[in-house]
Amino acid sequence: MAASVIQNMWYRTMNSKKRPAKDSSQYKRHFAWIFAGVVITYLSYTIIQFERALGSNHYDMMELQFSSFTQKQLKTNFRKASLQYHPDKIGDTGAGIFVKIREAHEVLVDPILRVAYDRFGPEITACPTCKTTKDYVKYGINDFRAFYSGSYALLFLLGMVGKAGYGRYWRYVALTYMAAWEFSMLVGPKQASFVSYVVPHRTTYEQTRIVRQIFVSVFVAINQIGPHFLPSTIEKKVDIKDVIKKASELNDEIIASSVEQLQDSFDVFRDDAECMTQLRRQMIGVLTDSLIAASQPVFDDARMTVYKRIKNPLIQQYYDEKRALSRLENI
Repeated sequence: MAASVIQNMWYRTMNSKKRPAKDSSQYKRHFAWIFAGVVITYLSYTIIQFERALGSNHYDMMELQFSSFTQKQLKTNFRKASLQYHPDKIGDTGAGIFVKIREAHEVLVDPILRVAYDRFGPEITACPTCKTTKDYVKYGINDFRAFYSGSYALLFLLGMVGKAGYGRYWRYVALTYMAAWEFSMLVGPKQASFVSYVVPHRTTYEQTRIVRQIFVSVFVAINQIGPHFLPSTIEKKVDIKDVIKKASELNDEIIASSVEQLQDSFDVFRDDAECMTQLRRQMIGVLTDSLIAASQPVFDDARMTVYKRIKNPLIQQYYDEKRALSRLENI
């Protein structure tokens, strides 16, 4: 919609004689570039908004540079911030900020908590059983495992139903590369990355969240833009009727295979007339019992109808009580 409006506005600024026809390749090429610009602009905006929505971290609260400060600077800034936002000085309005300042100081002054916070976010500091860096890594890696296992499963399911879209192969490649990069950031000794040059004030945890958002945005863009530039490679949509038909054919094959296996298991008795007779009788008996058990309510209703016609009050009362007890048992 936006791309069409922009394209029409652009054509109006041009000479009307040079405006291409809607069915021409030039018109489609112009639309593809304008559409790509709209999609990229919107997704870039969502990435910027996501970064801003992360809010301030402990380093921002203490006015420190991430990975480049000393304990002396931490102590000085903590004393300054505590005096500035102490509730005794500015009242209850600064109580919330004062609590955040104390939490930031408690995390940054402890080397183990600081490493855990940098890599796994603020929630990791609430781990009740973690004492060492190794404990925090084992606890925090669960989020990494859940995210990427869920992402692979989602890509697989989308591919199964034909909704993976354009560039399905490169989704797997990029997701694998991103998983390897994030894993090295979480457990590796060095935390520097290309993202740190763009947002140097963000922690490793926040950088990984931004990269995840970029991954989603990039492949949404590829899925939307790609078919306009390479229409010959657009994947055909899977018809749900074809999926149901294939599932039905597979079910028929399974039933036929089961019947064939059952017949093979009885071939050993084929030449023994006595065994075949006994087997046939037993199978008829099992089938009869199953039909009677399945039709028991019908038989009970028939009996009751017959006895009601006899108009015997005692018999009728007996079957009324029996039917009531049966209903209670079902409840």
